[in-house]
Amino acid sequence: MIDMREGWILVFDLDQTITACDDDNNVEFNQIIVNILKGAVKDREKGVVSAIFLLTNNADGKYIEQVHNELNIILETSNVFDYILDANHPIRSHMPDVRHIRNAKQKTIADVEFMLHQVKKTTKNLVHRLLFFDDQEHVLSQQLKSAGKPQHFIHVNPPFLGTFQTNSTKSTTRRRRKSLGTRKIRVTS
Repeated sequence: MIDMREGWILVFDLDQTITACDDDNNVEFNQIIVNILKGAVKDREKGVVSAIFLLTNNADGKYIEQVHNELNIILETSNVFDYILDANHPIRSHMPDVRHIRNAKQKTIADVEFMLHQVKKTTKNLVHRLLFFDDQEHVLSQQLKSAGKPQHFIHVNPPFLGTFQTNSTKSTTRRRRKSLGTRKIRVTS
């Protein structure tokens, strides 16, 4: 039996997992993932979840920050993600930059271990505690499978069902009171 006192480690991809962006630069949030994040934030406060990470191949820091800020508002928390590791992070520079391939940089357990060290959390029993949400298979999903934990890779299939959009131009108070119906966030590059 695995000792789970250390708590779950949840790792999320951004594009086509948490969000999708349309041609008009509107961001659509995956309602199912937002609900998972909502529960994870509460469970982190209880110690059931040890850390929530964003591991993305997106290199647009401004976009990532805008989405993170919007999630903080939606979920009424100060910091959804304990650590964000994007495509430009130096730790990921060893990965080949193949821009013509959608998932240009592979995601690995080493990336998760790095993030855990950054937030001073243990890597003990990592593969048993790790849940990885992504729309693409990566080395990380294969590593989970090889460790006998294929069910710890949650394959998110866009387009999203039960999505909503947000509009970041509305007041924070109004957004917090409003239900998660159809709203839009305008992301500027």
